[in-house]
Amino acid sequence: MKQPDKTSNSCLNRNDRKPFQLPYLRYRRFRILLRIHRDRWNFDIDLAIFNLGAYEPRWFMASSHMNPRETVRAFKELDARKMMIVHWGTFRLGDEPVHFPPVDIKKELKKEGLLDRLVDIRHGETFFVN
Repeated sequence: MKQPDKTSNSCLNRNDRKPFQLPYLRYRRFRILLRIHRDRWNFDIDLAIFNLGAYEPRWFMASSHMNPRETVRAFKELDARKMMIVHWGTFRLGDEPVHFPPVDIKKELKKEGLLDRLVDIRHGETFFVN
């Protein structure tokens, strides 16, 4: 029997739309996975979905969670058309207040000229990839 893929990512191809969700992972691990699985992930990604939360303090969280700057770097490396952040705003698991992830990711995207590529979804809102 084939061993399950332990990268815990998912790519759905539905009606020619391809969203891609990454698990919580540190940026260095993302780079390793990208290098290993580049051929398998070599497709046009319509929407990259990143878990963003519990990223401060860096001395503790860097080993398992990307911060907003690293998330934008990963988004650029995936070359996805749009990005969305999830897993923020419910429980305070890191030192950053729960409302910081969308604020911080917008600052980082703006620095890179990519703010227009953010899907700024609110809690409870539904988004359809068109």
